[in-house]
Amino acid sequence: MDIQIIASGSSGNCCRVSDGKTELLIDAGIPIKEINKALNFNLHGIEGMLLTHEHGDHSKSVQKIIKSGINVYSSAGTFEALGISGHRAKTVKALVPFEVGTFKITPLETVHDAAEPLGYLIISRETKENLLYFTDTSYFKYVVKNINYLCVECNYDEATLTENTENGGTNTSLAARNVKNHMGLGTLIDYINAVKCTELREIHILHISQNNGNAKLMKSEIQAIAGVPVYTH
Repeated sequence: MDIQIIASGSSGNCCRVSDGKTELLIDAGIPIKEINKALNFNLHGIEGMLLTHEHGDHSKSVQKIIKSGINVYSSAGTFEALGISGHRAKTVKALVPFEVGTFKITPLETVHDAAEPLGYLIISRETKENLLYFTDTSYFKYVVKNINYLCVECNYDEATLTENTENGGTNTSLAARNVKNHMGLGTLIDYINAVKCTELREIHILHISQNNGNAKLMKSEIQAIAGVPVYTH
């Protein structure tokens, strides 16, 4: 399975996933021209897009994706929050699988200050591989076994967030929002230990805070417990 992180973070999020037969986008939180460029102007090769939630850093170009003739899959709450309807807006529900090309996809609830946010478990019938994708969530309640690829948020590490809060670099209300709505390093470590990822091949760490996340620390600590390549974005 090929994973291309096009953008990640509060300025915008977008990911391409391919199993050699079907190509998907996950989120479109950057200008459509940047997505097109990243795809070598081959947007028509995308068979569908999975939208996690309505916040602008994930949904900025959704309308233009739809106008390009691409189906967008997301929750009823997300589409309602964005005011999106029509035959290209495909409503999905948590724990109810659906198919796009050679991918079987199961939406999974996340915990965030959004209408009805989702993560996704993506399984390829072509390669027999799977990808678990979740971001913008304080924790993840589903213990998914036998993960091959993990694309996951690690927004902050507790030491950096505490230091910034104490020295005034991050105000206390923002720090509280981060903890309530985003995943920290300690929580991610607990999750990886819980799922015992013996089939894991690589981890992509997403949505790292510029101020409150130490990417080098995250990579070293996650790599130490997972024993697989870890990429920070």
